Amino acid sequence: MFKNGTWFAYMLVAILLISVAGNIYMVMTAANDPSFAVEPDYYKKAVQWDRLQAEKAASDALGWHIVVDARPDELRIRLTDRLGRPIDGATVEVDAFPNARASQRVRGYMIPKGRGVYVFERDFAENGLWEYRLAAVVDEQRFMHVSKKELP
Repeated sequence: MFKNGTWFAYMLVAILLISVAGNIYMVMTAANDPSFAVEPDYYKKAVQWDRLQAEKAASDALGWHIVVDARPDELRIRLTDRLGRPIDGATVEVDAFPNARASQRVRGYMIPKGRGVYVFERDFAENGLWEYRLAAVVDEQRFMHVSKKELP
């Protein structure tokens, strides 16, 4: 069937095709993996690192506190100033995601309930460790907070 060593050429072509098919399979698997995630705007954040650190320092200087109460059906926070008084009238933005599936982000604005309490009603179906990135804005003051909580 194979004369004059042509079997060797066919074997090399077969090895190359198997290698290409294997690489395509690995790329497709990695691209469709729900646990794979890239930090949104990571390049922009890297370029603006100094500005972001200055914002974080200004946020810390406010002395505000956020207590996070994470439940499977809602996220509830309590926002207080440095003396423990509730802060009302804030616009609170949330960016939440499970650590195991960081590409499955939940974003939105929290609803004020009074006395410094804000609620974000959403189905946090994924059990495990969640990261909550919160930004509260009152007038020109911006407070940033990151919290990690385990959902049962």
